[in-house]
Amino acid sequence: SFRTRKGVSVRLDISETLHPCSLFPGQVIAVEGILTHSKIILPTKIYDEGSFPPLPKRLPTISTIGGVSMMIAAGPYTTSDNLEMIPLSDLLSHVTNYKPNILIMLGPFMDVTHTSIQDWKLDISYDEFLLKEILSPIVKCCYNSNTKVVIVPSQRDVSQQWMVYPQPPFSFPDEVEKKLSDVVMFVSDPSILSINGVCVGVSSTDVLFHLSSNAMFTGSHADRMARLTAHILQQQSFYPLYPSFHHEDQSGIHNDPYTAHLLDVNLDLLLAYDSGHALLPVRPDVLVLTSDLKPFVKVIEGCVCVNTGHLTKKAGGGTYTRLCVQKTHQTDISGQTGIQIIHI
Repeated sequence: SFRTRKGVSVRLDISETLHPCSLFPGQVIAVEGILTHSKIILPTKIYDEGSFPPLPKRLPTISTIGGVSMMIAAGPYTTSDNLEMIPLSDLLSHVTNYKPNILIMLGPFMDVTHTSIQDWKLDISYDEFLLKEILSPIVKCCYNSNTKVVIVPSQRDVSQQWMVYPQPPFSFPDEVEKKLSDVVMFVSDPSILSINGVCVGVSSTDVLFHLSSNAMFTGSHADRMARLTAHILQQQSFYPLYPSFHHEDQSGIHNDPYTAHLLDVNLDLLLAYDSGHALLPVRPDVLVLTSDLKPFVKVIEGCVCVNTGHLTKKAGGGTYTRLCVQKTHQTDISGQTGIQIIHI
C-alpha cells in the first residue's frame, strides 16, 4: 500500500493467465503467483471479492404498510430540445395509476448539459424553476397517491452547489424543506436505505459506463453487464474506479469540450473512502443504478441489480422501473421480487 510501502509497485503479467479475470484501475485484489527476478508477478490465481460485514445498525428508514411497491426513474426529465415537463408528467400519470409506496427519483433534474440550461433566458432562478416546475408537481401527485418520494441528486444538476462525489442531498431553506418533508426525503448520492426492512442501495453516477471504459478482461465473459455490476458488490464500493472517470480519457465521445468537462467525476477521496460515504458496507437486497448502457435487471449473488436507464433519451422517451417485493422473512428476497423496465 502507499502508506506502508511508500508507493512501491510491481508489474502484473496476465497474458498467460488461465482463469478469466476482469481488472480496472483502483481495484483491490489479492494475487497468488510467482514473483520473477525482473519484479514481475505471474499470477496463478486472482482474488477480487471480500466478505460483507453485518448490516449497519442505522440506515435512513422508510416505513410503509404491507410490502414494498416501488417506481424508479432517473433524469433528465425533459427532452433535449426544450424544457417542457411532458416526460415528467407522463411519469407522474403512471404514479397516479400504479400508486407505489415509494418513488425513487435520481438526477439530473435540471441537466447542466442541456442547451436551454446553459443559455438560461427565464426570469426566475434555477432553484425557483426546480421548486415550481419539478418538485411541486411531484409533491402534489405523490401526496394524493400516498407515495413517499426519495430524491437523489446528480453532479449534472445545475442547482446543486456541491459538484463532488459523493454528493450531499439537495438543500433548501428550512421553511421549504418543512413543507416538502411529509412527502419527500432528500438523500445523498450514493445512499443506502431501509424500506420496510428491504435494504436498497442507490446511485445516480454512471459507474457502469465508467467501468466499461476502463476495465480489461481475459478469458470468456458472456455477460458483460453482470461482470461490471459484480465489481461494485465485490469491491464493496459504489465507485471502485480510481482515478475517476475523466472526459479526456475518452476522446471523441462528446464533441463539445465544455459539455464533456461537465461529465467528469470530481471524486473527493476524504468523503468517499476515509469518511466512507462511497463505500457499500453491506450487500443490499436491491441495487439501483442508472447508466447510458442498456437498461437491465439481473440477480447477482442474491442482490437484485437494476440499471433503470434514463426517463428521456435526447428528444425521445426512455425507461423507468417498477418493482414489487412481497413481505418476507427470507434472507434472499430475489425470489420474492417482481420487476419490470418500462418504456415511456
